[in-house]
Amino acid sequence: MIEVGGHAALVKHMDLRSCRHVLTATHCRSMLSMCSNLESLDLTKCRGVVDGELVARLARHCTGLTALCFTNNCYVHLQTVSYKTLGQGCTSLTDINFSDSYGVTEAALRALTDGCPGLSAVNLANTRVGDAAVICLAQRCHYLTLLDVSNCAISITDAAVAVLARSCPHLNTLKATNCWRNASAEHVTALARGCPLTHLDLGACGVDDTAVCVLALDCRSLTYLSLTAVLALIQHCPSLTTLCLGYTAVTDVSVLAIADGGLPNLCRLDITKDDDDDDDEEAAPSVSY
Repeated sequence: MIEVGGHAALVKHMDLRSCRHVLTATHCRSMLSMCSNLESLDLTKCRGVVDGELVARLARHCTGLTALCFTNNCYVHLQTVSYKTLGQGCTSLTDINFSDSYGVTEAALRALTDGCPGLSAVNLANTRVGDAAVICLAQRCHYLTLLDVSNCAISITDAAVAVLARSCPHLNTLKATNCWRNASAEHVTALARGCPLTHLDLGACGVDDTAVCVLALDCRSLTYLSLTAVLALIQHCPSLTTLCLGYTAVTDVSVLAIADGGLPNLCRLDITKDDDDDDDEEAAPSVSY
């Protein structure tokens, strides 16, 4: 059993990942009621512990909370009122991670952001949010620097990205692998010109050569990029340190250009094999230096 006792008021960071087998919901609520100076809380894989009453305790007693992680609570379905309570009580929240939590909805995010417009890092990977949720965040959280919507069950469209580009001038990290389907060159352009991107993950988003050329010309501060074509990047983005070309149709021409010193600062290249390759063939390696 986890005890904090008389030192509870000194606790600022609490990591309770995967503690559901040794930590009851009642005990967790009791601890949180005593941790008045808590700043970050990780409840990853705590199904059976995370519920409306726990959120109410957080909002009542942990008003200085800045970072909250509920990731991998697939079967936790908090009511919208719980998100509203959280937003009203924990107005200092800047970092939330709800990835792999299917109960998160656009209504829930709207209720939360009513009280937390200062959110800067939001992870919604592997959830069931779509355009409405992204637009809600973009319009309400103008200090957003990181947004992860990778592998969301409902794809986002150019419409949501257009709002991000207009409303989030501080966004430097966007992860949208397998979520922003058929990304148009027009909206990739808007994103590149509206946001100071350094980390961009558009794997399996259908980005074409035109869009890549735009990225190369307008995102020269990129240090991490995941997509398909690279020739324009080699010419214009010498700062790249990580490049992921996994599961794409990248050609030998691009790889040879990289090998010839086209990206002098590159320290990690991922050229994982394409899904269509024969299963018996050996996968291409991921190389780090």
